[in-house]
Amino acid sequence: MGISYYLACLETRQYVWVGRLEPQGALPVADAGGSIAMFALENRNKPLIVVSESHPILEEGMEWSPPATQETCRGQP
Repeated sequence: MGISYYLACLETRQYVWVGRLEPQGALPVADAGGSIAMFALENRNKPLIVVSESHPILEEGMEWSPPATQETCRGQP
């Protein structure tokens, strides 16, 4: 089973799906519509971090928790 990774904005708590890492290596992903680039531009000058679904730790004692709705996630197939 692979692990999905997301680029997240700490300030707005929005995130975009970046890709999936399989045990045998990265699974190539076509960034349809440039969703990652658009997300980064929309959130420029804001703190961004890459988090995974299996290890969403930001720093000691602080864990990433996305909003309850999927409305803030873009680009996930």
